[in-house]
Amino acid sequence: MALPTCRTLLATSCLVWVFAADAVAAVDADRFRLALEAQLAAFGSKIELGSVAGRGEDIIITDVRVSSEKGPATTFPSVRLENVQAVRGGFNVGRVAVPTNTFPSPDGTVEFGGLTVTNITVPEQTAPRDVFFYWLGVDVSPMRFLNAAGQDIAKVSRIKMTGTPISTERDNTFAVEPFDVFIDTTLAPKTGTDPGADQGAVETLQALGLTRLNMRIASRGAWRMSDGRLTMDTTFQLRDAGTLGLKLGVKGYTLDVMHALNEASKVAAAATDKTIAGQESGGRGKKDIDGKTAMAFIGIAQQLSLSNVSFRFDDASLTGRLLDFTSRKNGVPRKDLVNQIKGMVPVLAMQTNDPTFATSAANAVSAFLDNPKSIEIRAEPPTPVSFMQLFAIGAAAPQALIKQLNVTIIANKP
Repeated sequence: MALPTCRTLLATSCLVWVFAADAVAAVDADRFRLALEAQLAAFGSKIELGSVAGRGEDIIITDVRVSSEKGPATTFPSVRLENVQAVRGGFNVGRVAVPTNTFPSPDGTVEFGGLTVTNITVPEQTAPRDVFFYWLGVDVSPMRFLNAAGQDIAKVSRIKMTGTPISTERDNTFAVEPFDVFIDTTLAPKTGTDPGADQGAVETLQALGLTRLNMRIASRGAWRMSDGRLTMDTTFQLRDAGTLGLKLGVKGYTLDVMHALNEASKVAAAATDKTIAGQESGGRGKKDIDGKTAMAFIGIAQQLSLSNVSFRFDDASLTGRLLDFTSRKNGVPRKDLVNQIKGMVPVLAMQTNDPTFATSAANAVSAFLDNPKSIEIRAEPPTPVSFMQLFAIGAAAPQALIKQLNVTIIANKP
């Protein structure tokens, strides 16, 4: 009788453990729902959660509804959140897998290949300030956007984003690995507001040989928690046309600013809510919210500073195409058109009241037009300049920004 008794006790113990685990998970699921909904609200998301239930260490959310202002809502019947753990200040989710889905759009159909998000921190509303919403990995499967005839308007390849665990002692890096985007402009939906403009845009793209766009996009950056130093480097490469690069350096994006932005986003989202906007007669409620949003963003602008920014274009035939197209359209030889542009640049640049900048800008543009390789606009102030100061200077004396930001234009440099 000893063996059956042991088996019975073991089975009973396992059953009790399963029910106990489910009970604990159910409590965690309720808390997790509140935390997740608070984060979705902070980002102004149009996502509604159905039932939320615990299954061991996992949480199952059913009937996840994603609303759209331009089309019908999309519902995902079930989304599983794996290995959900209660941690300091909130929860950590090991992995979320959103399944594939096909849903209608105003212009046809969207085929969504699904996505996976890993290592997500979801803070509760009472979390310490150094606990905030973030993830370490996102993997989006390929997507297709089709018109009513089943033709590809656009396609997006796999998108993979990665980040390093948050640390207070080193730079926290993030990256978007190169991914491809295809757009067929001949099939793209028209605006409907100006058919003539739509047709003109299509004809211009055809003349430039850009009816079918193949782009490659990539980005990387870093964030330092101690002083809020944020850097980003993003490139947009248009096949057989050229590459546009953007580099940005900002200082002051601290935890306090991050939380202030989240609060401002909540207020801004509330301003778009018709129910809140109509709580007071005459729209006074919305005006109050708009005023609070403006004040919040003014406070943020005072704390954020611009360290550097640059825009660089590396040509791969687009400049020549634009010059040829414009010369044909205006009925002038390309050489004469180039000379006209060269003559206009110094006149326009002199409006900055900075002769040194005007001369260097004219020389750079002239060199680029003669031999289109690359052209870059850089702003590298000696010390970071607050965005509030930039707004004030831009409103009072915009030409002064050239000296304030130490703006230079460089052509055909590696």
